[in-house]
Amino acid sequence: MCAGYNATVLAYGQTGSGKTYTMGGAYGINIEGIEDMTGIIPRVILDLYSGIEERADAFDFVVKISYLEVQFLMLPLLPVDISVI
Repeated sequence: MCAGYNATVLAYGQTGSGKTYTMGGAYGINIEGIEDMTGIIPRVILDLYSGIEERADAFDFVVKISYLEVQFLMLPLLPVDISVI
């Protein structure tokens, strides 16, 4: 994970199909000990900061994270032509 790559994870699908749960898991619950309820985002953050901690003496790190969730009703607010939908 700490090899200097940029990454994007995109979850797309029908309403109620589990995208938010897959990405975040059971938000608000301590993830230690319940790995089966932990989503992609908390797993990546935990792994990322574990890697940073292991290499903190040898390197300086900059971490930038963005999270964006677009609802269908928000599409008209985006500066794109949605007439193809």
